[in-house]
Amino acid sequence: MESNLRKARQLVQTFKNVAVNQSVEEVCLFSLDEQIDEILVTLRPQLKQTQIQLHIEVEDNLQITSYPGAYYHIISNMIVNSIKHAFPDNKGTIYLTIHTQKDQLHIEYIDDGKGMDEATCSKIFDPFFTTKRGDGGTGLGMYMTYNIVTQQLGGTIEASSELNKGSVFSVIVPLELPDYKDTGNILSV
Repeated sequence: MESNLRKARQLVQTFKNVAVNQSVEEVCLFSLDEQIDEILVTLRPQLKQTQIQLHIEVEDNLQITSYPGAYYHIISNMIVNSIKHAFPDNKGTIYLTIHTQKDQLHIEYIDDGKGMDEATCSKIFDPFFTTKRGDGGTGLGMYMTYNIVTQQLGGTIEASSELNKGSVFSVIVPLELPDYKDTGNILSV
């Protein structure tokens, strides 16, 4: 009973965090390099326990006007998923490439982990789908990532994977936020 109460509390907290992040976060001008540095600082304890190498390439001086928390969630969730699911022996490589092309931001995330079969890959954006249910997985991480990319940022996210060859996530979002009216009060972080 205690275990189930703990899981329920974590689930409710996750919903609360997402609701708060999406309702109070303001649009601001920020550097994606700095945002990724913050993500890596918070994930350092988890990454330290592994032999996972990260190769990150971000277009020089890339600053965007958007929701910094959205990008924090997207990138940190993909890295955490790789740590938990892709590398059972805690060894591997993650490649993250971010650049602009015309009026779009392209994020390509690749890991060389164990990959997913077609059935698993087709369900990863479904709510409550997890392969780690007994190990504390809620199945909400990629579902929330999908909703942030498609609804909050007005973009697309696609996943492809092959067993024993890793996974690829491709995120494309417009540089101009959908339905955003610039009032001239953009914060800089």
